[in-house]
Amino acid sequence: FCGGVAGLGISLLFVAVASVAVLALRPDLIDIVLERFLWIDQFDASTLGRLQSFDGAWVQFLDNPLLGRYINELSTGFYPHNMILESLMSTGLVGTFFLVAHLLIALYAAFVFMTDRKASFVAVFASVLMIRDLIGVMFSGAIWGNSGVWILTFAVIALWASRQQQAISPATRQVEADRMKPAVARGQ
Repeated sequence: FCGGVAGLGISLLFVAVASVAVLALRPDLIDIVLERFLWIDQFDASTLGRLQSFDGAWVQFLDNPLLGRYINELSTGFYPHNMILESLMSTGLVGTFFLVAHLLIALYAAFVFMTDRKASFVAVFASVLMIRDLIGVMFSGAIWGNSGVWILTFAVIALWASRQQQAISPATRQVEADRMKPAVARGQ
């Protein structure tokens, strides 16, 4: 497990370093992104509404950071179109801890499947779909309305747990089974 987490950490570090390197080599990309945000300010009402909702959800989270308070963002009367912000706003740090833990386990399992050449097609495909849906849920939809995210994260975790269970040797399984039997059944 540690090797896998270390590998994931190294991969994330690589992505961060590569991103900084690209921006150092092409500083004009920052201007392009900023220009796009300025364009949004003038023409795109949907995105403006989402930015307002993001801001409002963040303020509501800061007002009640431990347990959260509201289901909807108050200035728009709607959910903020971001799973993490919605969780922070409605359940605070306590509830969001469990959400993030679940998502990290699912992402770790997906990473394991996508980097293993022996992984089944179903596991890799479910992992790719899960990541696609997780990206989408950061920009659209509500926690309760994204059943695909929940189904796929649980499926990927279940596939990974099943794989972990199958990796245990038969001798180890027998020792565990014997240990679980009552003392009388073991002859003690």
